[in-house]
Amino acid sequence: MIDRPALMWGSTAASADTPARQLQLEREALALLAKGARAMGVSSALGVPLAAWLLQGFIGVGWAWGTAALMLLATAERSYFLHRLKKAAASGPIEPRGWARGIVWRCLLVGMLFNGWNYPAMQSPEFMAAIYMFSIALMVATNAMTQLCVWPAAVWAYITPLLWGLAWQLWTVQDAHGDGRLAGGVFLLVLWGMLVAATQRFAASMQRELRTRLRNEELMDEVDEKRRLAEAASAAKSRFLAAASHDLRQPVHAMSLLGEALREQLKGSPQAPLMQQMVAGVDNFSELVDEVLDLARMDAGAVQAHMLPTEVAALLARTEASFRPTAAERGLAFWLRPPAHGGQLLVLADAALLWRVIGNLVANAVRYTPGGGVMLAVRRARMDGEPAWRFEVRDSGPGIAEPHREAIFDEFYQAHDAHRSRTGADGHGLGLAVARRMARLMGTDVRLHPDSKRGAGSVFSVTLKAAISSTPLGLPGMPHPEALPSSAPAPQLRGLRILVVDDDPAACQALQALLQSWGAQVATAVDPLSAADLASTACQAGQPWQVLITDHWLAAGALSKDVVDAVSPHAPGLRVAVVSGGASAHEVAALGQSGVAFLPKPVRARALREWLELTT
Repeated sequence: MIDRPALMWGSTAASADTPARQLQLEREALALLAKGARAMGVSSALGVPLAAWLLQGFIGVGWAWGTAALMLLATAERSYFLHRLKKAAASGPIEPRGWARGIVWRCLLVGMLFNGWNYPAMQSPEFMAAIYMFSIALMVATNAMTQLCVWPAAVWAYITPLLWGLAWQLWTVQDAHGDGRLAGGVFLLVLWGMLVAATQRFAASMQRELRTRLRNEELMDEVDEKRRLAEAASAAKSRFLAAASHDLRQPVHAMSLLGEALREQLKGSPQAPLMQQMVAGVDNFSELVDEVLDLARMDAGAVQAHMLPTEVAALLARTEASFRPTAAERGLAFWLRPPAHGGQLLVLADAALLWRVIGNLVANAVRYTPGGGVMLAVRRARMDGEPAWRFEVRDSGPGIAEPHREAIFDEFYQAHDAHRSRTGADGHGLGLAVARRMARLMGTDVRLHPDSKRGAGSVFSVTLKAAISSTPLGLPGMPHPEALPSSAPAPQLRGLRILVVDDDPAACQALQALLQSWGAQVATAVDPLSAADLASTACQAGQPWQVLITDHWLAAGALSKDVVDAVSPHAPGLRVAVVSGGASAHEVAALGQSGVAFLPKPVRARALREWLELTT
């Protein structure tokens, strides 16, 4: 009878609960019941000796301490039982009703042992004995209700023999003492009924709370599982794009170089305007692939910042070389405002990431400014209380309207202003998103200044801490700024001997065609061994290769370093450029430190020619 659901949960037990949830509810209730039983064990260990000491003067030492000893033994055995329950629960799922039944029977035993005090106390001629016993019974009964109410059967088993036994003793001594103890017995029965009713209400309330908590936990588990699946799918997509970055960039790289080679060959022909449009379309697509793959690699955690002292002068020189011609084509002025700073100016940054951030900001400014000019300025600042330099990109464009000020940093978001065309020249809404993520990898951020209002132009800035270094450090793939030409015409590439190593035939042929259109002498190889054979033959003929352009990853696990090691002994003074669509920031930094230029795929024809002209 005592393990029926009604006795455990009260009359409000929900029949709609699934068996699994009902089992979980009972396990939760058992855990609370065991906790309450432990608390009662502590109360008994302290209270039973005190009660025996109070009663020994009325019922005798034997009755008082003999009953106390039995109760303490029962309490100790119950504590051992609870210890076994704890070990069983820790080792795996348990069947709660059997363990609860064991606690209920032990509560019943302790309640019955209390009657060892009831009988002699009620027989005592001293009225104070009855008062003491009455008070002890009230405290024990209310304590049992508060500690064990989660499982009503345990409360009933504890208080029924205690209160009913005491009431019976009061009634049996009524005639002998004539002191109105009948009313006390009736009071105890009323109290028993009130405690039973209160226990039912408390049990029902606790049951609802447990059910609500379990349902919330189930919902949270479902949400966590769905979020985990969504994150896993997103991570798998990002890992795929990051891993496939090289393969995805390869055909775009080939298309871009072939288009540029054809454009060179068709100069002055009727097909030249059409070819120019095609090259512009390929460049636009190439830029989109770059930005999407960069975002994917950052989402996959494949991009890490390697913060090193980076020379600002090299960054400014590269920016001017890259964007002044484009700005001039659009009829825009282009200004550089370096700080009035004598000596080497360095910032703590990842050089490759910094170039991408500044490059994206300047490209956006040039693209969206219909007239006037664009300025890149470097100003003194403070960052975390330390000296820093702030790179500001200002333009005289239409500015940013208030509703778009934060949204412009979202992927694929474009503020559709009336002045903008609907061609690919308007970009894809990824430049600022990529710039912000790369800046945050370096521990900073891209800010849009408050004075960038509609009709007043825009000001974007990036702040980096100042750095100190005794070794001049430039940007990967760029020579020291002193080597850059000023206004002198670029040297011709005609007759320059270039060895191209790439295991992709289309990319290899495209690069060969482009270089030959510039007047260079070009040979191709697919691996370090064939490259070494060509280098050895050229060296023996007295015409060693002057430039090596190699892919970073080749077939059979070969790397660009293997190619360089194979060719360098046969080509004194060899200048090397490594191209790749998926090299990590660490690999790029290592290439830069070894004096090897890095050109990311898809390689821009202008960037390649600039490097060749600057290193010739």
